[in-house]
Amino acid sequence: MTPQNQPRPLTVDPSWKPIRLADVEVKGGGVPIVENLLMKGAITLLSAREKVGKTTLISHLAKVAYQPGGGEFLGQKVTPSKILYVSEEPALVWAARRDDDDAPEDMEVILRPIGTSHGHQSWVDFCRHILAHANEHDTDLVILDTWMHFNPSESENNNSDVSKAIKPVQMIADAGLGVLLIHHHAKNGGVRGGTALPSAVELIINMTRPTRTGPDGATEERLDDRDRIFKMIGRFPGPSEIRATWTGDRYDVDQSAIVRHPATAIREERLLATLSKLGTATSGEIKRAWPKDGLSTGSDSTFKRTLSELVTQAKVMVRSGVGGAQDPKVYAVAGFKAGPKP
Repeated sequence: MTPQNQPRPLTVDPSWKPIRLADVEVKGGGVPIVENLLMKGAITLLSAREKVGKTTLISHLAKVAYQPGGGEFLGQKVTPSKILYVSEEPALVWAARRDDDDAPEDMEVILRPIGTSHGHQSWVDFCRHILAHANEHDTDLVILDTWMHFNPSESENNNSDVSKAIKPVQMIADAGLGVLLIHHHAKNGGVRGGTALPSAVELIINMTRPTRTGPDGATEERLDDRDRIFKMIGRFPGPSEIRATWTGDRYDVDQSAIVRHPATAIREERLLATLSKLGTATSGEIKRAWPKDGLSTGSDSTFKRTLSELVTQAKVMVRSGVGGAQDPKVYAVAGFKAGPKP
């Protein structure tokens, strides 16, 4: 028996072990599920007022994710993905969505799970169950709709409790899955509750209706409007604002109204300037010629995303090559004309 004055053995959790930054790896590889908006290994928070169309929006995302070739969501590329949707809504609602072809039949759902908010340990057990199921069934994205319904904290404004409640969700993301939390706005706008929740996620998407000036001079939402405004704040270098119109089965994006993320805009400018000086170049040649001062090219995935976006915008064209080591693509700024051979 251990003497009373002898300290008990220290139990070391694996997450406490220091590792060299050079050895840090992102489980899931940081693979985008929705370019710039949803990524494996990260948590995205979608926040909006009630009845703005959050679930309709995400049901549309699910339909695109289950298409064999993926597609687009809010103008961003979607990778085909398997989804586990945890919903506060009943089977009556989801069966109607399925039958009306508003949600994919193959998507897995957990409807109104019991006990998830009956104390912290119950919530931890539920998140572990989600992770075990996801690993067994190769799930890519977990959606929790809504956070208020599942959050075990007694108060959304208690930052200590919410910080504790979000850790099991971070465990799911750290295992390499994408996580999307659906949440409500406060009455005066913005994410409802304290600062712990928005601080714990990688990206916040605020979804709102356009506004107008009412008869009394106050600003009010246009409730009859099919347009929506999406403002992004976070760690992804994607657009900071997207405007889209609901057509009945999807959101059509107003490409002219997209506001670029500052870092993305600067990288695009630097890439165009570098490529202009080179005339024609492969992606590797562009990276090697990139100016050493100022903003870098970013990671390989960031650079590829920047180059791909400029091709999509028709600001850069592929002059030759199909890609790969044997026949790399050769790029040029749109409108480039090769000079006469010497």
